[in-house]
Amino acid sequence: MARTTRLQVVDHSLIQKSYIVHSDATGSPWTDALAWSLIAWLLLRSGYYTWMGLLLAGVWVKFKSGAVSSETLLAVRSLGLQLTTSRGMILRFPTLSKTFTLLRSGSNVFLPLSDIHDIILNEVIYGWEIRYVLVVIQKPKGDNDDGRLIIAYEELMPRLPQLKRVWTGVRSVLFDELDPRESDAETDLEFEGDDKPPIDH
Repeated sequence: MARTTRLQVVDHSLIQKSYIVHSDATGSPWTDALAWSLIAWLLLRSGYYTWMGLLLAGVWVKFKSGAVSSETLLAVRSLGLQLTTSRGMILRFPTLSKTFTLLRSGSNVFLPLSDIHDIILNEVIYGWEIRYVLVVIQKPKGDNDDGRLIIAYEELMPRLPQLKRVWTGVRSVLFDELDPRESDAETDLEFEGDDKPPIDH
């Protein structure tokens, strides 16, 4: 199943916004159902089968709990950006469209506004196709430092329509630029239009 993403925009205030990209596809729900059915069948038996069931359950939980459930970009005016990656065991059931996340964990990276040189959209080669990424360019910290490039949403790799929405919104918060979609609803699935923001090559 191809991975799809959903963009959620949370407008905390005029000076603070969150752009959350959720993963909506984490494998087939039938695969999860089959795996748990096999584990349950092994655990209900005795002896060698029980140990096999426990081992399989441990491996499956470890594998599933490392999945990225969402990535968040929090922009705060005059302060900077915070990038958050959330992981967890995402459960999907064949008869339900909703997902459930267990064993949540996360990591955060904060970038002060004084360290940010620019925020751009850039083209990269991803597999066999060209994708767009949102890049935060950090200012050099010395004569021998060229600065760092930090890619937002590096795990989920949302499509250009969603990245354009984040790009304009983040720049409106940090650099006080006009966001043409400032009055939008809280959740955006796609951003229609042929206009493209400046892209570095």
